[in-house]
Amino acid sequence: MRIFRFGKQKRKRQDAGQRGAGREPDEETFRYDRQRHRPVIRASICTGEQVAGFKDLQTGRFTEIMMIRNTEDMDEFMRTYGVAREEIRREW
Repeated sequence: MRIFRFGKQKRKRQDAGQRGAGREPDEETFRYDRQRHRPVIRASICTGEQVAGFKDLQTGRFTEIMMIRNTEDMDEFMRTYGVAREEIRREW
């Protein structure tokens, strides 16, 4: 009898020095620079899913920081990075 497992497989954690250069930085390592980044909320027209992050003004690359499910998540994002609601742009 064969048993199939459809869950995520655990991966071995890589050493911090071996991480690839192309990986997106996570919340702890991301440095928000007002001169270089713009705070953005990416929203899906179909599902309504919202993701907060920063868009690099030079390259146009978007870095996801966190999911926005309610106003508490939005407040946490603004408080963590010192961003005012008026500064945040929406993209669809």
